[in-house]
Amino acid sequence: MKIGIIQMQMSWTIEENLRTISEHVKSLDDLDVLLFPELALCGLA
Repeated sequence: MKIGIIQMQMSWTIEENLRTISEHVKSLDDLDVLLFPELALCGLA
């Protein structure tokens, strides 16, 4: 099992964060599990 832990830069909106998450998922599709920050789908505002 291959596991990836993503430490991503948080954006101000959910849409921007979701776009970043989607890009990571597409580029790391050979991994079985990806872990993201607990507030990855929350905006900073």
